[in-house]
Amino acid sequence: MKKIYLRLAGGLGNQIFQYTAALLIKKESDLIYFYTQALNSYKAGRNLELVNFFELPQTTYFNVSFFAIVVFKFRLAKITSFFGCNDLNFSSILSNNNTGQSKSSVYLDGYFQDAWSYEHIQPLLIQLSAGLKKDQFNNEPYGQYDCIIHIRGGDFLANLDNSLNSVDFYIDALKLLKGSHALTNIYVVTDDLQYSKSLLDIIKPKFKDINFSLDHERKSLFDDFMILLHAKSRVIGTSTFAWWASALDDKKSITMSPKSWKLNCNRKLVLPWEKLVNS
Repeated sequence: MKKIYLRLAGGLGNQIFQYTAALLIKKESDLIYFYTQALNSYKAGRNLELVNFFELPQTTYFNVSFFAIVVFKFRLAKITSFFGCNDLNFSSILSNNNTGQSKSSVYLDGYFQDAWSYEHIQPLLIQLSAGLKKDQFNNEPYGQYDCIIHIRGGDFLANLDNSLNSVDFYIDALKLLKGSHALTNIYVVTDDLQYSKSLLDIIKPKFKDINFSLDHERKSLFDDFMILLHAKSRVIGTSTFAWWASALDDKKSITMSPKSWKLNCNRKLVLPWEKLVNS
């Protein structure tokens, strides 16, 4: 039995990636400990979202050791493989099946967004989906929509990678999707109503036969995720939040998404039901 200490950082999508990394190296008797203090270091503010979305197993704890606090505070696991797993060495650890089983403690510090292939996580998707609190959401009001679009705004608009979420991406994605799926009603999920309205003002004239719906008030993060999860089809930008809603969709509905999450860097992890869009 070993203890897996996991540094959680970022929003829900990043947290699921990090939790998945821990599950990939976890053996049956291993314990997972969450280090959550890094969530307080974001300007926009982040919360521990995993507990709101998943029924976590009883082998999950939050009381990390003093040594783990030091390792994560000074980012020792990030800068050297001696202390554990990070974005640079996780792929090789999985490939070589060297998960540190001989150690009593392992420390994970990274985002792990391109650290594995779909084949690596396919069995875990079933496990994660089973633990998702789907029964707490009623999707009936959104069943009328042929497609759900996710538009990310807010603090991400200042990020250079946001250029991958241009209005041209959404137009191209909808044109491709419309070629194979009947689109009459589309619902927009967003964290930025004003920004979404500005994009829709450009998108709508291109698709006059489609009705686009955007609520005047923000839904909860949980509702947004579940609406995306249950979509008959979806168009998502560079968002790990929306990507995980797609990944945990048991129906495997077609998902139009960007070829890259970061500028000049093509994605390695692609779902079989994703169709990548170049814009």
